[in-house]
Amino acid sequence: MSFKRALLVLFMLCVGCAGLKEAVAPKATAYTLMVKPWHRYGLLKEDPTSILASVDAVFLSCQLQKSMVEYQKEAGTLTEIEAEEKLKEVSQSCRAHYTFLVALYTKKSSWNNLSDDNPFFRVFLEAEGTRRPPESVKEVKLKDDEISTFYPFVEPWMKVYLVKFGRAGLENAKEITLEFASLLGRIDLTWRLR
Repeated sequence: MSFKRALLVLFMLCVGCAGLKEAVAPKATAYTLMVKPWHRYGLLKEDPTSILASVDAVFLSCQLQKSMVEYQKEAGTLTEIEAEEKLKEVSQSCRAHYTFLVALYTKKSSWNNLSDDNPFFRVFLEAEGTRRPPESVKEVKLKDDEISTFYPFVEPWMKVYLVKFGRAGLENAKEITLEFASLLGRIDLTWRLR
């Protein structure tokens, strides 16, 4: 084999390996770098082939919320002043609440009503031996860029809620569990905090 051919084969191997590396190790995204460690997923099944409900929840920890604001500032979607105001809001909210973004799919649309006075699925936070209901549950509409950047697991058929629990008395919790309870069963999602 001539030197030119050997050099060409070596070059082709290197180019091929670089392409293979990208295919095997996909690019890091805002979701994988920031949100994924705080994301949990659970299912409630009627039988092995029928899903009654699925829950995707993100614990919006102080660390996560602050990194999301910084990301938006760097991306140019927030000005410096807007970012400062948002960071102040995040700090105040974090001192008072444990906040979760919840994307819920249910087999029957009438079950997907977390923000109603009498919801089909009741949500509780369990920590340090206490179980408490949320202080607020608010349905939210995410923008397309929020979904593609931070919450790619959200599908059009899901309802999305912002769920807040009082933090008082749970400041030193080592583990928190979000419980979705219904007559059909329950889904528990757990985060280790320390």
